[in-house]
Parts: sequence; C-alpha cells; structure tokens
Amino acid sequence: MHAGTGPWFGALRAQPASARQPSAVRAATVLHEEASVPYDAEEITLLPSDAARRPVETARVVVSGGRGMQSAEGFALLEQLATRLDGAVGGSLPAVDAGWVPVTHQVGQSGKFVSPEVYVAVGISGTPQHLAGIGTATRIVAINNDEEADIFRAADLGIVADWHTFVPALIARIDAARGANAGSR
Repeated sequence: MHAGTGPWFGALRAQPASARQPSAVRAATVLHEEASVPYDAEEITLLPSDAARRPVETARVVVSGGRGMQSAEGFALLEQLATRLDGAVGGSLPAVDAGWVPVTHQVGQSGKFVSPEVYVAVGISGTPQHLAGIGTATRIVAINNDEEADIFRAADLGIVADWHTFVPALIARIDAARGANAGSR
C-alpha cells in the first residue's frame, strides 16, 4: 500500500490516556474547609496578571477551573491565585465552551496535555477526558463543594469547600504570608 508523498510523521504520548483513570486504590486526603479567617476584599491586592497568557504546557503550577466556577468572574480570581503561585490558568472543556477561558488553555483529552508539579483543580468534576490531560507525576489539589466529585479520587489533596469563599481566603493568606516573610528579612 502506498501512502502518497510525504513528509509523514507520527507522534506518541508517553502516557496512555487510561493511566490517569480514577482508581479505588488512590484516594485524596479530603479536608472539609470553610474560610477560617474573614477576609476583606480591600485586603486583596490585584496584581497585573500574565497567568492568563502563560502557556499551560510549560507552567510549574496550573490553576484550572471547570463548570463549577459558574462564570467568567470566577476565572479572574483563578488568575490572581495563579499569579501568586507563579503559574498559568487552565480550564476544562465546559469552561472553554462557556467562553470563560480560551481554547489555548483547555486541559484534557481534546485540549492540552500538562505535567506541572502542582495542578489546582477548582470546580472541576474530574471526568476521565479531563484527567487524561494531566501527567501522572503531577500533584493534584482539588477544590470542589461536591464531596462525591470524581476529581477527589485522582487528587492528592481534596478540599471540600465553596470556591467563592475559599479561593479569596487562600489569596489573602498567601498575601499575608508573603507580607510576614518580607517583614522578617
């Protein structure tokens, strides 16, 4: 059989898509968390963000959002968190379909394959198609208000919380810790 004129090439992914399937063996440490400190929106300093433009494929930290973010406004908070973690912003297929994150930042089987050191999944259910886009050596931190979400079976750390309160509180704690560290120098 003749394949015609070339050039022709083939590509293989080092990890099969099935390698990231949730299993009963691996389970996240699940924390039920509410924002333990009140935060004031005035205390959160908005930084110029390049996290939305940083490529997800090469980032050491990826902060991704899914359908559970409910709107584009939630992704503005994810950008702030990613900026503080020197990371990039990603999203699931439903978030891309809703127009909350560009297709160039879609993580999953039909998007980008990422292998950061840490993957923060906020409001992501954890479908096999999404998990197929995350490297097996990546540490997954899941934040979801549904304690039955499949993402917790693939996560290394699971936080059952409402992102509306948890993510701003996390940003405030990061800022406070950085302020304390800067003051101790």
